[in-house]
Amino acid sequence: VSEASRIAAAQRALGVPDVDAARIRADAYADAVATAIRSGGKLAPGSPEADSLARARDVLSIDAEKTRSVVDDLARPVYLVAVRETLDAIVADPDVNIVDAYAKLAVKQTELGLSGAVPRSVLAQEVAAHSVALLKQPVRLLGVSNISGSLEGIKAAIVAVNRIIELIQCDTDGGNGVTAFREYVGNAIVNQYGPQLPKQLYRIFLSDCLSGLKIDSDREEDLNRLRALMNLSPSDAEDAFKAAAGPVYRRKVAEAMTGDATTEETATKLASIKADLKIPEDSSKTVELDYYREVLARSVYGNKIMSEEDSGVLAKVRSSLALSEEDVSKLHKICCAPIYEQSVDEAMGQSGIIPPAYLEGLERLRIRLGLSPEDAKDVFYGMAKQRMKLYAQKAMVQLQKSRSVRGTDEAKDVGDDPNIKRAGAVLGIEAGSAGYMGELSNLVDFYTSNGIAIKKEIGEGEDKKTIMEFPVTLRGSLESKTMSELYRNYFIMGLSSKNPREQTKILNNIEIIAKILGMTAQEERSANVGLGKVIYKNICGEALGRSNAILDDERKRLGTIQNVFSMNEEETNAIEKEARETRVQVLMERCFNAPKVLAPRVKDVREVAKKLDVDIVKQLEVSREKRKTMFSVEVDAAIEGGMVTAAKKDFVAEVQQDLRLSQEDAKDALLALIQTRCNSALVNAAASQRQGSSEAAAEELSKMITFGKLLPAKVSSPMVSTEEKQDLLLLYQAFNIDEGVMTEEAKENIVLLKTLLGFPAE
Repeated sequence: VSEASRIAAAQRALGVPDVDAARIRADAYADAVATAIRSGGKLAPGSPEADSLARARDVLSIDAEKTRSVVDDLARPVYLVAVRETLDAIVADPDVNIVDAYAKLAVKQTELGLSGAVPRSVLAQEVAAHSVALLKQPVRLLGVSNISGSLEGIKAAIVAVNRIIELIQCDTDGGNGVTAFREYVGNAIVNQYGPQLPKQLYRIFLSDCLSGLKIDSDREEDLNRLRALMNLSPSDAEDAFKAAAGPVYRRKVAEAMTGDATTEETATKLASIKADLKIPEDSSKTVELDYYREVLARSVYGNKIMSEEDSGVLAKVRSSLALSEEDVSKLHKICCAPIYEQSVDEAMGQSGIIPPAYLEGLERLRIRLGLSPEDAKDVFYGMAKQRMKLYAQKAMVQLQKSRSVRGTDEAKDVGDDPNIKRAGAVLGIEAGSAGYMGELSNLVDFYTSNGIAIKKEIGEGEDKKTIMEFPVTLRGSLESKTMSELYRNYFIMGLSSKNPREQTKILNNIEIIAKILGMTAQEERSANVGLGKVIYKNICGEALGRSNAILDDERKRLGTIQNVFSMNEEETNAIEKEARETRVQVLMERCFNAPKVLAPRVKDVREVAKKLDVDIVKQLEVSREKRKTMFSVEVDAAIEGGMVTAAKKDFVAEVQQDLRLSQEDAKDALLALIQTRCNSALVNAAASQRQGSSEAAAEELSKMITFGKLLPAKVSSPMVSTEEKQDLLLLYQAFNIDEGVMTEEAKENIVLLKTLLGFPAE
């Protein structure tokens, strides 16, 4: 029976689960491998130890993949120590032969029976650790500002890296040792020291390389090794090169410019230096422009205008450095624009308008300062914008002053006529003053006289036309609200001017003002429509307030406003509708805000609403209770005045319809009115009788009959007794007998009075 069979039988006898049995067998095999390694045994195929382990693997039923994993895991630490000792040896002793050292590692790898991937991963791990250690001293010395000591440490690290790369080259099977080294190190340096310190160390060594103004092949190779150690990207290396080479080249440029050499000789010398330094074109151009900027800044220091001599020096520098005018234009704009701006400001003077002779002088100054026409124009536009803003601000001050004339003690009644000619009011809205107009007129004159607006032809043939472009505007310098207000009030003043010549000028300039302010076509349109609406509404309000109608003269004015502001029919119809509603609403408020609702005011509301076609329910939403009150007040007055009788009730129906009351509401209101008036008349008649005033009592009874004719019914009045009612009936009969005769009308009235008093009619 085999050993494997006996082990299996023992497992079954002991009842050990398969999982636990597999673990026990694996542990036994691992112990055997560990024992072999500790005893110095060789695990290479064919060795006694390897054969012994193979038999153990068969007995323990360990699969090949598992045995390989166990050997690699247990042999790896031993191989790691061997690699570390090898790296220490080749770095510490330059006499150690790299090939021999690698051969020993290869033998060790074979003896330990390691698979192909493990030895390389161990080598990568130790190379990364050694690389981090190589920079420990340079980093420490850099931290205490010992640059020279740090430089020496970097050089020593480069030597060590070269040795390590030679060792790696032996392991790459013909591959690139530098590439493999970079892969092994990876981000180990950055992870240990951060991203900036490696770059600083690289720049220190690079500066040392550039001290001789030329980087030879050996130095180039060292830099390549150092980049691999730091794992610097090409862009990082290029930035470092620019930072290090720039100052060196800068010194050489300054030295070259101080000599007596010709511009051609200087240019040739600098080209040679650039080639030796291998400095990129953009880096050298940056240095050259920086030097040119310093020379230029000195020539205009203190905002002085450069002399002819200064111009000559600058021309020589440009030629020596092969700089074009385009290259230096930006520098001239930065350094010389303030001088040109000051001169433009002086040329504008108090009036703001530059005389033609001064324009010629500014052009000569532009050339001397080296400003391009475009840059000079930008400066001029900037100064123009400052002046334009000043005009606008002054105009706003004048506008505020004109508005303050009204005063804080002047009441502002919401029922005021919108066209009262109060201070600052034009066409019913607040407007500016003469000072305001003067500032905006000055703004237009400044813009046009200085030729800021540009004429431009567009289109071809019959479609060809000339337009004006406005390159400088106040957009962005003023709030949107301020722009609209300036434009709005300028327009109002133009419409209100009584001087035809001035009015024409203002209205012709209104579009220019809009462009100067920087208003868009939509903003201009909105301002026009908004302003037109205000004026149109005020004219409508004025007309309706005067005659409750828009007459022919007002209609002509409205037509003019509609045309000037390009208002469509829909807009004007909506404004007129609102004005009509407002007029009726004002009359309604006056009616109910009075101490007592009076019939004449109710009549005004009703008739004006009918005339202006305003539905007081649908459009004004007058409440049902208010309409019933209005109905009662006006019908009451009509009954008392004789307009409404039992035979003439058409007026009641008319009022009911005008006030949009239902039949039921009108009947309830009329009944309540009659009952109230009849009851009041009865009480008053009784009171007069008690006081012995028979005539007054008879008059009150006549009022009672007048109202009772509309709805004959008994009047309930607990305040008047039956006896008093009988006496009042007799009194009324007596007052209606003339020479012993009573008219038929009087008889009918007495019969009605009996009904009202609650007596039988016989």
